Amino acid sequence: MIYLTNADLLLYSFERFITESTADDADIINRTEKSIIGVAKTYLKERYDLVDTFNEDEPVRDEFLVMVLAKMVVHQILSRNSARKYDADKKNDYDWGIKQLEKIQTGRTILELPPKLDDTGSASLTLGWGNNTNIDFYI
Repeated sequence: MIYLTNADLLLYSFERFITESTADDADIINRTEKSIIGVAKTYLKERYDLVDTFNEDEPVRDEFLVMVLAKMVVHQILSRNSARKYDADKKNDYDWGIKQLEKIQTGRTILELPPKLDDTGSASLTLGWGNNTNIDFYI
């Protein structure tokens, strides 16, 4: 696996369920993780350096991103097993994961990952600011 470990997956499912759902294909966990990383990359590409983050030799792990990806991978793996009905929480976990990736994309959730750098070597994101002045506010 590239970013996750088996221990990460076992936080969100029993080993027996994962084993039963992957018994027909020894490489399904790796391919599933790769496809979920692909989904995550589409959300993270504007903010973070994905080459370092998902480096196969030494990935830069953020525990929140690990949780999001692990829940999504477990959902995908367990949904393969048509003989076993799994609870709706796993589908909710996948939907939750997508919502978290959207929050990361918009900057509402910040990860501890290396930022994407522009051509000059500085972070490519600009900070936003706002004005909350209310001229009609009286005490």
